[in-house]
Amino acid sequence: MHAVRCRTVLQVQEMELDKKDLERQLNELKLKFEQAERAAVEQRQVDEKKHAEEIQFLKRTNQQLKVATSLQKLLSVSLSLTFAQFFVIGSYLFFVILARTRTKSSRTSTRTMTRTCKLFSRILEDKDFP
Repeated sequence: MHAVRCRTVLQVQEMELDKKDLERQLNELKLKFEQAERAAVEQRQVDEKKHAEEIQFLKRTNQQLKVATSLQKLLSVSLSLTFAQFFVIGSYLFFVILARTRTKSSRTSTRTMTRTCKLFSRILEDKDFP
């Protein structure tokens, strides 16, 4: 009977040690999981920021290309300008450049240039213009 009790006590002690070991492993895994989760959140934030910067870059590039295209159209048509057309366009460009240098926002000045190019395109397409 005594041997059975000793064996049972040893089994209980062994199970308690196993339990402590499993609890330690559980705590280690929880810590690793929390660290991995934090790292994933940080990486996601970095990726989102990079993506937003790329989008902004592409938007700026697109706007610049639109302005460049409009200016290129103007330059290709400018070969057939009359003096009056050339004078009006030159005067308008002077005021646009003056406004652009006074504007703090490059976004606003880019819009102004785009509008100017569109206006010139309309003027140049007008056959009745002197």
